[in-house]
Amino acid sequence: RRQQARIQFAAASGGAFTTLRAVPLAGPRCYFDVQQRFPASGRVRLAWAYPHGPTVFSRVVDITLR
Repeated sequence: RRQQARIQFAAASGGAFTTLRAVPLAGPRCYFDVQQRFPASGRVRLAWAYPHGPTVFSRVVDITLR
């Protein structure tokens, strides 16, 4: 199964995280660089699933659109 990182967003008013984009990864020790538009101010995190294990999440970052 090809690995991917998911960019997830939650609105500033609360609510659950939803996936905005799945980014395919070239290998287990790679990085990615993408441009992403967000629908509103809120919170962002990354989600990644180990090939045979649990999903892990990055720290949550608050964003503000102007």
